[in-house]
Amino acid sequence: PLPKNKALLRPGVDNRPRALIIADPNAAPRKRIFAALFMLLGFIFCGLFGIGFAVALHEPYREAAIEFFQESMRDLGFTVSEIEVEGGTHVATDLVIAAAGFDLDSEILPIDLSRAKRAIENLPWVKRASVSRRLPDRLMVHIEEYEPAALWQLEQRLWLIDESGTPIVEVAPVDYPELFLLIGKGAGKRLANAELLVAEVAKAGWSVKAARLVGERRWDLILANDTVISLPETGPKMAINQLSALDAEYGLVAAAPARLDMRLGDYLVVRARDGKRIQQLRGPQTAL
Repeated sequence: PLPKNKALLRPGVDNRPRALIIADPNAAPRKRIFAALFMLLGFIFCGLFGIGFAVALHEPYREAAIEFFQESMRDLGFTVSEIEVEGGTHVATDLVIAAAGFDLDSEILPIDLSRAKRAIENLPWVKRASVSRRLPDRLMVHIEEYEPAALWQLEQRLWLIDESGTPIVEVAPVDYPELFLLIGKGAGKRLANAELLVAEVAKAGWSVKAARLVGERRWDLILANDTVISLPETGPKMAINQLSALDAEYGLVAAAPARLDMRLGDYLVVRARDGKRIQQLRGPQTAL
């Protein structure tokens, strides 16, 4: 499935440090020894409170007990005064904090870390996240982002994908011009297969700017001069080798025809820019 977020993210913009700590300027400084003491007292208090809470079944007592507990936790220092976010370069820190629902000066113990983790991982670019708290007052988020590997065009939409073909974000046609373009349904998931064919074509000295998956069965390779090499469903690498041998003899690619069609077994059909067939050549049998 495609990502739900369709926001257009421009590459090359990173205005924040690798790790950012959001701190409460009004939080009183605490030394570690006092923090440890506060933690110990807090856990003892929680145990005592749990016993009392089990007895206080009536609503008025329950509400009063909860309010008293929250105030006590604040007094002991168990409130958020620092939020540290690290590991991200494309997703903004404020978006991470907002998605997690973190607020400075809020109680740290009731925070649902699992829910915060899921919310952060739903953000664009975020592959996985870890969320933890360091008592008494610190929240920590580590983000692992997707690594862009190629562009994938499906109908009129263009997506940035990782090496597994997972869509990351929708981008503009002018973004990431250095990345290879895959076109067609299912093409994103077959990036590795396309890369093998492109590497084979590169041996012949040709540059491929895009690969189109036709009918989720076979590939059309689009060269830098806009010539399309139509490969068969079976034996595409052998067809490339055959085409290379014919090109060495006839200089086909340099002539920049519209299409070099290799789908007819050991025959190559060359089509001109006006769509007419201009030549049909028989390749060497040993190349098949």
